[in-house]
Amino acid sequence: MLLSVLPSINVVLGAWLIASPWVFDYSGRSPVLNSVLAGALIALLAAIRLASQHESANLNRISLLLGFWTIVSPWEIGYVANKSGFEERPHGGSVSHGARHMERARPRD
Repeated sequence: MLLSVLPSINVVLGAWLIASPWVFDYSGRSPVLNSVLAGALIALLAAIRLASQHESANLNRISLLLGFWTIVSPWEIGYVANKSGFEERPHGGSVSHGARHMERARPRD
């Protein structure tokens, strides 16, 4: 059950990251491109996990790094001044990062 729930959450979060630049009217090309690429990669990796139905340490690591990136990217790229984009990004990244961490920490069968 948990094997399909957490990647499903990440598919939704990835889709949200893709849509968020238009929902929050981001200003500048870098925030939009960053959000769309991170969201697409998170959703794609989660969809691959859903389709394969088996544990993949490499996909988990990449998803974990992408979740971390969505948290720190407003400061790294420098769009902290874009208030709506800044406030939304850490929340989505934290949930994605937390979901991936929960999946890695669950007991094995």
